[in-house]
Amino acid sequence: MEKSDKIVENFMKIKKVDGFFITMPGDLSMGVNDIEWKLDGDFFFDKEFELEEFKARLCLTFESYCGEECQIETYEERQNQIDIEIERQC
Repeated sequence: MEKSDKIVENFMKIKKVDGFFITMPGDLSMGVNDIEWKLDGDFFFDKEFELEEFKARLCLTFESYCGEECQIETYEERQNQIDIEIERQC
């Protein structure tokens, strides 16, 4: 395999993420809504486990800052869930 083919192959494996939603669940029974932050930007990960590790560390950062558990999902994961719900309704 030529060097340029190898570079292209490795480039195609890179996962691009457009951003993250950081959600801290509220308690609607107590009148507390969810809190959500958006982390915008282009993020690139060579391997899936690097993305998962980044999400875990991001979650730990927000949990340490806010003192509550949080959930992290990429913009793409959220859009995929929306698309699934739309398909179910059709």
